[in-house]
This record gives sequence, C-alpha cells and structure tokens, in this order.
Amino acid sequence: MIQIVMQWNGQEVSKALEDEAWRLLMLATNIVRNHAIALCSKPAKRIRVRRTRDTSRGKKGSQYTIFRGSRPGEPPQVRRGFGRKSIDMELSRESLTTQLGVRRNAAYMAYLEVGTGRIRPRPWLLPALEMSQGQLRALRIR
Repeated sequence: MIQIVMQWNGQEVSKALEDEAWRLLMLATNIVRNHAIALCSKPAKRIRVRRTRDTSRGKKGSQYTIFRGSRPGEPPQVRRGFGRKSIDMELSRESLTTQLGVRRNAAYMAYLEVGTGRIRPRPWLLPALEMSQGQLRALRIR
C-alpha cells in the first residue's frame, strides 16, 4: 500500500521569505546611500587669497581660504563633511520599510536637493537613485 504524507511548512516559508525581503530591502537602500555619499564626496575647490589690508583676522599679506562651491545642477561639494555624514537611512523591520535622507540637523542638504527661491537645485539624491538602477535590477532572491 502506498502512503502519502504531506507536511505544512507555511510558517517557516513565510519567515524565510520575510527575512529575504528584509535583506534585499536593506541591501538596496545601502546601495543608494553609498552612491549618494559618493556623489557628495567631491571636495570644494579651496582658493588661497592674500589680504590686501590689515583686518581683525590678520595682517596685510597674510592668507586665508575661500571655497568655490558646486555649480547649479552639480551635487554639493564637501567643505567640512557635515552634509555627507548626515546622509542616513531609517529602518523598520516590522513594516518592511526603509527611508533614505538626511538627519534633521542637516536640513540644508534637502534644500540643496530641490532648491529654494534663491538657491538653484544641486541634486544628489535622485542622481544617486538613477546611478543605482542597474545594481538594483541585478538584485536577486537567492
């Protein structure tokens, strides 16, 4: 006589699927974050200038540094690295969501992304997402 035994492994399969989805979601978010950090890593051009007169900051002939920042349409450039360090991701395993953006104390990075009335946009997040498209498509479930 032939005997067939069926075993339900729904809970284990569901847990494994959720773990794999979480792994891929974290990996995808990290890929975009790394591209955003890379875009914001170009150093601003530093220009040394000699003082033409005595000031409270220094005597005539002493030097100081000015920065030539990014042009509109280019990603922001690094002066001190604060904006680049503030690019962060927020993870929520319960709802299987991730958020990529900047911390609250570096809100100016959001202003640089979209521009303001006086500042033309210097996008860095959307280009990072576009740069990541190929890698994101290549992600596969193992």
